[in-house]
Amino acid sequence: KVVHFSSKPAVPATKHRSTLSNSNAKSTDAPITPTDVDVLFGRGGNINAHNTKFREQVRKYVDRYQQAARDEKTIVSTELVNTVKGYGGRFL
Repeated sequence: KVVHFSSKPAVPATKHRSTLSNSNAKSTDAPITPTDVDVLFGRGGNINAHNTKFREQVRKYVDRYQQAARDEKTIVSTELVNTVKGYGGRFL
């Protein structure tokens, strides 16, 4: 039996939603406090204002990304992610 969610792929009915989440994620009761080097997901001015370090890094990669062939874009994006993680940034 398959259960269909509105905009998500079909999920076997025998799987509980919590078993489908990222098993590598750390579970903690403490709230996460974003730092200046973290990248916050979302929309709006507050998010954009926070992501200044990330936006600086994006500016360094944008020309190379735009000129890259389709299969090379993933490599450029991965380098950007690794750069952010390298200076201690997290994607929240």
